[in-house]
Amino acid sequence: MKKTQLIPIALLSVSAVVNAQNASRPPNIILFLVDDMGWEDTSLPFWTQKTHYNEVYETPNMERLAKEGMMFTQAYASSISSPTRCSLITGTNAARHRVTNWTLFKDKTTDRESDVLTLPDWNYNGVAQVSGTNNTFVGTSFVQILKNNIRSIAARRTLGRSIPRGRTRIIGDSRSI
Repeated sequence: MKKTQLIPIALLSVSAVVNAQNASRPPNIILFLVDDMGWEDTSLPFWTQKTHYNEVYETPNMERLAKEGMMFTQAYASSISSPTRCSLITGTNAARHRVTNWTLFKDKTTDRESDVLTLPDWNYNGVAQVSGTNNTFVGTSFVQILKNNIRSIAARRTLGRSIPRGRTRIIGDSRSI
């Protein structure tokens, strides 16, 4: 066997060991979901450049986490927290899960009565993973989807099958397409 053939084989075996180690250890995901926090309310810019307000705040731990990990800068949030949480939990948007207002009390809408408008029957009970509660969106939680996909990716890596780039995607619920 030629020496030039040994190098690719050695690199391939190192790559297999690294992939096997990574497959057994799921990634750490840290998510900040903060009420009433604007995109400029940290020292970490979430735009192409720092703004005046990025200079006002000191958030060194967020800066360190962003430097060492991955940072998402394109996101959408509803104007109140309940629909945003429901979207985060299910991976679907408010138009799909139909939670558009606060979910304060079970079986009680928080919409104000109107003589002018006929309000839709929104999902004011929020979201659940099992059916049985009226006015509730039933969907698979994003956490469960991540767990399922990580197990699937780990199994494929362990079996030696590579995952084609751009061929895997995580979606919240089949109804979100």
